[in-house]
Amino acid sequence: MKDEIENELGLTGSCIVCEKKFYGRSDKKFCGVRCKNQYHNTNTVRNTKLIRSVNYLLRKNRNILYTLTNGKRTAKTMKRDVLLIAGFDFSYITSVDVSQEQTTYYCYDYQYIVIGETQVQIQRQPV
Repeated sequence: MKDEIENELGLTGSCIVCEKKFYGRSDKKFCGVRCKNQYHNTNTVRNTKLIRSVNYLLRKNRNILYTLTNGKRTAKTMKRDVLLIAGFDFSYITSVDVSQEQTTYYCYDYQYIVIGETQVQIQRQPV
């Protein structure tokens, strides 16, 4: 009996946020703008948390490279441990260039080359 009443009223589904019954198109997912906005805002927050955390780590790496080179464009060689102690995370880079001679890692406008197991050469690129 309840289903017959709902069919006569034209109720077509229930909201995926609040589960309230509504009428409208058969493919409608939300009862109104409030639930639609809540759903999309919740999903956007989830997706941007990862992006924010990665961008934070990339900016941190770039700031460490800037500090260690005093913002100069000349190449500077230092021990790998100096970067690690400063908090540099070698797993976060913006790009990599692999050639037969060497592998160059980039973090925004800085590049670094790992020399052996203990040395790193850092250089700021022209923008």
